[in-house]
Amino acid sequence: MSHDTAALSKRSPPKILLFTIVTLGLYWLYYVHSLNTSFKQYLDAGYNPLVRTLMFLVPFVNLYAAWQVGQTATEVTDDLSTGLTAIGVLVPILGAFVIQPPINDLVDGE
Repeated sequence: MSHDTAALSKRSPPKILLFTIVTLGLYWLYYVHSLNTSFKQYLDAGYNPLVRTLMFLVPFVNLYAAWQVGQTATEVTDDLSTGLTAIGVLVPILGAFVIQPPINDLVDGE
C-alpha cells in the first residue's frame, strides 16, 4: 500500500520546542493536532483528529490519547516505539526531538 508523504510536514525540532515555550504550550497542542491530521491523511485512517487532540485536555484521558498518537506514529514511521512516542507527546522537550526527525526522514525520502 503506497502512502502519500505530501500529507506529512517537515518541521524543525528546535523550532517546535521554541514555539512551545514562547506560547506556553499552546503551540504543542497545535503540533499534536497537526500530527493527528497528517497521520490520518497518510494512513487514510478513520479517526477524528480533533477529538484525539481534545482528549489531551482531559486528565487521565490524555494518557490514552498519547498512546494512540504513539501507535499511529509507529505505523507511519516504522521507526518509533509506541511507548517512547507516547511519552514524547506528553513531554514536549523530548517529543520534538523523538517524533519529528523520523517524519522528516520520510518526507525527505530516506
